[in-house]
Amino acid sequence: YPAVHPTDGQVVKRFAGVDLSVFKLGVYVEAVATLLFIPFAAWLYGHIRQGTKNSSRPAVAMLAAGIGWTVLTFPINEAWVGLVEQAHKGLDIRVAETVVSINQAWFDMTGLVFGLTLMAAGVAIIRSGSMAQWAGWAAIIIGLGMAATVHVGAASTPAQLLGFLWILAVGGY
Repeated sequence: YPAVHPTDGQVVKRFAGVDLSVFKLGVYVEAVATLLFIPFAAWLYGHIRQGTKNSSRPAVAMLAAGIGWTVLTFPINEAWVGLVEQAHKGLDIRVAETVVSINQAWFDMTGLVFGLTLMAAGVAIIRSGSMAQWAGWAAIIIGLGMAATVHVGAASTPAQLLGFLWILAVGGY
């Protein structure tokens, strides 16, 4: 992917040198991994629901936000595929820069939804007592960190990586 707020030269150089087949394979692998978040969220929802009843609303919010995050994430990579395809046919630099800017802003805003997913999961875990309290508090803190850093690009902060590490840790719970 190009740099955040790239120059004209960076955009042209980046897209012209991309192998379309390899790029599409990478996008497919990322899409499958992103899609697997839904079964994780469903598993976590079921696990949380085994606890006390006062966790149901945050658990539903977590599940809905997780599905929303997944759905919102897919179009971002497809726009990149379109740019790479067009780069090999001649790409208008202003259109490319516009798509890059839209994609970056869209991706940054998905951090709000992912942060909400984590915060809701954390509240549900704490209320349900179905998992260790540290998992709930960690989710809340990481989710707040993601939401608070969206304006600087959530992917450029450790919060996004911590969110994915939290998923791996809880998935192995």
